[in-house]
Amino acid sequence: MAAVMPATERAALILAYQRSGLTQRVFAQREGIKYSTFTAWLQGRRRAEAPEGKNVRFAEVAMPEPATGGGITMELPDGVVIRGCSTREVTELVLALRG
Repeated sequence: MAAVMPATERAALILAYQRSGLTQRVFAQREGIKYSTFTAWLQGRRRAEAPEGKNVRFAEVAMPEPATGGGITMELPDGVVIRGCSTREVTELVLALRG
């Protein structure tokens, strides 16, 4: 049976990984940690750091066509800004980016 690594050591390894610039797999191999174990530590860390009550929800939104001479600007959560002349055009751009 493998020894359990103390939380402080896991945290130090995760920090070292984040600073290393290596892939998860390469870092785990270099440190002699099973890849699946290392990814479980990272997932646990992300869950622990995630703000509580921040459930992602989606809603359908009807966008009216802009007045003459206007336009539509949409900023996506990742910072991408999309501009278009019609809701159809903006929708097509979003789908093309996300497709």
